[in-house]
Amino acid sequence: FNGGSALSVTDGVAARAVATTFVASASSMLTWLALERILKGKSTSVGASVGAVAGLVCITPAAGFVTPGWSIAIGALGAPWCFATVELMNRINLVDDTLDAFGLHGSGGIAGAILTGIFAVEDGLIYSGSFLLLGKQIAGAMAGVAFSAVGTAIIVGVMKLLLKLRIPEDQEAGGVDQHTHGESYHSPVKQYPKAKSSDVSESTEQPSETV
Repeated sequence: FNGGSALSVTDGVAARAVATTFVASASSMLTWLALERILKGKSTSVGASVGAVAGLVCITPAAGFVTPGWSIAIGALGAPWCFATVELMNRINLVDDTLDAFGLHGSGGIAGAILTGIFAVEDGLIYSGSFLLLGKQIAGAMAGVAFSAVGTAIIVGVMKLLLKLRIPEDQEAGGVDQHTHGESYHSPVKQYPKAKSSDVSESTEQPSETV
């Protein structure tokens, strides 16, 4: 998606966006697995998937504007930021972020926008020594946060007038699919006919053939 968003393929931006997207995702995934290993004692397949998504989110603002080498740094720096945000959100009982929408996409997008101002080719802080682009990126990220907060508040306010935002806790614990939609997320376990006692005794009495 990052490569496809480039307006032209003749200037190398699309190819750079594709390369940096893959590299940042891999870097973030490895960093996330390392954090799990260090802080929780073991790495998980879920952590690998979440870490890869964190890298994709962080690199998106910078995909066409940084080199593949610096995309490694963006993935490695974005992963701890998203990891800490996800852990914090999971400990706040007043926030229900089951899919880590803010922990990954919100927080990762902010981190990626800011890191773009540091690592962007030519105008980034490490290339130009100027904080101009970094300041613009921070201002843009904060403007995005404000716009999203106001827009979400309006949408949620309208929804509260029309329907309930949450189901009862007992239904949530029992499974939303079953209580709300009358279906389960998996097929029922297939029931096999029980063997007759005579069949079982006959099978045990027959001697096994030897070769």
